[in-house]
Amino acid sequence: MEQKLPLREKCFLGVFSLLIFLASAYGAIASKSASFNAKGALFSSKSYVVLEISGEVKKPGSYAFPIGSTWREVFHKVRMKRFADLQNFSLEEPLLHAKKVVIPKLEKLEIFLEGAVRNPGKFFIPTGTKVRQLKKMDVFLPDAEKKILSQSRYLQNGERFFIPFQEKKKQSLEIN
Repeated sequence: MEQKLPLREKCFLGVFSLLIFLASAYGAIASKSASFNAKGALFSSKSYVVLEISGEVKKPGSYAFPIGSTWREVFHKVRMKRFADLQNFSLEEPLLHAKKVVIPKLEKLEIFLEGAVRNPGKFFIPTGTKVRQLKKMDVFLPDAEKKILSQSRYLQNGERFFIPFQEKKKQSLEIN
């Protein structure tokens, strides 16, 4: 004998089936023209560029930016590690397509030493070098004043230093 469902249960099953059908239809339509950003919000892929960013960034992952955003805007939003090498990026270049981007680590810092130095000019030093560690370099003249190199902060790429000469003490002449 076939058992009949009460009217209330029939209505519930009908509404539930309709909701499942509508959800699957919406999902099929949305997947063709939209996707989700890193926070789970729905956005149209026609107006955004999705970048998969890894390497020397503090929070690697997928980021959505409006089409036409620049690398400058990307680097402002995505926090870089201390020695991220951004030299190969044109900061004003507009983003037009989805990309996978690996931010490389800067291997050497380029600094400039002038003044009381044997060969003034460009020097390449390892990343993570502190200013005070420059004192150990064998490039300074004997009468170089190295007090300027007493800071304990990390050097930055492209930094310039002028190393002054030591002041010569004036010899006083005594007249007899």
